[in-house]
Amino acid sequence: AVVSTQSTGVFLYNFVDKVFGPSRAYFNSIKKIGLLSLFSPLTNCGYIMCNNLLQCKPLEFSINQIRHDVPTIVLTGYLMWLPTHFVLLTVVPLKHRVLFNSLVGVLWTCYLTHVTNVGVRGGLVDLDDKGPFSKQ
Repeated sequence: AVVSTQSTGVFLYNFVDKVFGPSRAYFNSIKKIGLLSLFSPLTNCGYIMCNNLLQCKPLEFSINQIRHDVPTIVLTGYLMWLPTHFVLLTVVPLKHRVLFNSLVGVLWTCYLTHVTNVGVRGGLVDLDDKGPFSKQ
């Protein structure tokens, strides 16, 4: 998984640099950040669906969790990733971008794991629901 993530990261940053140019101008960086942030709501929904699927939670549970938690997750993601990408694209050299992004990604994954299992509002998420494959 780590090799796949790093390979994808290298591909993504090289692609963005080819599309918008490698210059570190602020306007170019803002365009790159917009492109990198475009699919974050879909990525977060996919993460919640996969996490709940692996825990054998019903589909309705995932849909309700997406309705309730994704707006807060997306807002938190923008508050975390927009400054991270700005620093990444204006300060960090290309050869260190994947490492820097991976370090921040570890923090983001910890946050997502906490939120999807405990909930945005702090209460435990439906501990009585053992999924469709449990013996009742």
